[in-house]
Parts: sequence; C-alpha cells; structure tokens
Amino acid sequence: MFVISERIYQDMLLATEAQNPSDDLFKENIVLRPFIPIDVDMEFRGFVFQQNLTCLSQYNYLIYSQRLNQSKDNILEKITSFFHEIVKPKLNTYPSNDYVIDFALTKSDKLDDENINSMKVWVIELNPFMETTDGALFSWQHERHMLEGKSMDKTCFRITEKVRPGSWTMLPNSVRQWITNENHI
Repeated sequence: MFVISERIYQDMLLATEAQNPSDDLFKENIVLRPFIPIDVDMEFRGFVFQQNLTCLSQYNYLIYSQRLNQSKDNILEKITSFFHEIVKPKLNTYPSNDYVIDFALTKSDKLDDENINSMKVWVIELNPFMETTDGALFSWQHERHMLEGKSMDKTCFRITEKVRPGSWTMLPNSVRQWITNENHI
C-alpha cells in the first residue's frame, strides 16, 4: 500500500535525499493510528517559528468553503488555544523551535454537531520549516518575514475567501472522478 501512494513515495524520496546521519531532526517514522474521518475543509497548516504559531492556512486551498468562511475567527481561536495549551508544552523538548504543523478539526465523539466550538483538534503531522514544505496560502519566497513572525504580533490566518476560477482543473483526475461518480459510496 505504501509503495503505490505518490505522497508517501515523494516524502520518502525527499527524506532519503536530505538524510544526514548526524542529524535526527526530521527522521522519518511510520505511525499507525485509528482512522478518523476529516472533512476536506477542516484541515489546516500552521507555521511555527521560535515556538510561536506565526501563520495558519487552509490546507486544501483549492476549495472554497462557506462553513470555513463563516467560522474563520472561531477556528483560529480554537487552533491557537490548542497549540498554546497542548502542543507547545509537549514539544518544548523537540530538537527544533521551527516547524510546520498540520491540524485537523473533527466532530466530537459524542456529537454529530457542525459547531466549531464542539469540534476536536488533532495534530496530523510535523514537517520541516523549509521551502520544500508546501506553504499553502503563504509564499516562502515572498512572505518569509510573515512565516517568521517578523511583521505581526498575532497569528495570521488565511483561507480561500471565494471560488477560484479553474480550480476544478487543478484537482487530480482521480479526485474529479470520485466527486462526479454518484456510486462512490
């Protein structure tokens, strides 16, 4: 299964090319955990520089989500609180103060509620704070000062605020087929 995943293949290729025997900072690991369904609009990419969550972006930025636009402030508050109260203390011994972290919001175990405040925050993975890590709605080349928190005093949060023309053609063929196939469930 791992060898047919383009994403895993690319990650492992990058890891082996960038491997430095004296540096265990971003050593690749395989972690197995229970599957948790994540709505495509509830995944986010955070940028941490010197242990500060400087920027947050919608992960799947090709899509427009009305729910995301209506709940932007609540989502930012929920994720930043989770980062400061849970993540940051647990990563205080992490070998780097700079990393990219992916978060997800899921419905509470007890409720089938769309309310952002009742959703649970998850950490999906940590990535290197490097240009090889996708910047989502931020540009490593043109906005590095923002990613490093040099131009603001609070977390900058970006989402797709309107439908992007041509975004359908940017989706992988397999995703377009899945979306248009009514028999996929």
